[in-house]
Amino acid sequence: LAHRTHSIAQIAAETVAELRRDIDLGRGKVIYKDYIACIERYIAPYFAEKQLEQLTNADIAEFELWRNRQMRKQPTHSTLNTFTSAWNRICGRTKESSQLKAKCVPCCVTMWRCCC
Repeated sequence: LAHRTHSIAQIAAETVAELRRDIDLGRGKVIYKDYIACIERYIAPYFAEKQLEQLTNADIAEFELWRNRQMRKQPTHSTLNTFTSAWNRICGRTKESSQLKAKCVPCCVTMWRCCC
């Protein structure tokens, strides 16, 4: 089968659906609502149709600047951890479903640097 790429918006929507499903089934954690908020308010709108495999560390840095302007403040360490976890959920979902080849993508750790 040919490898199909999906936009970050598509992957984010699948991730949000999975998080909501877990919440509805009573398996979700309270923090899942914050992950959903990060994904829906910031990650999905900013990256929209970009492909995960094509992101660079520069794209992540530009996102951080945009996000901070949108928030109108520098996020706290706790908020950065929430963004990191939400982003890693998206990356993890992609890797689990084999939508992503074994290519390095900028996955987040607390300071949003490439973790490959």
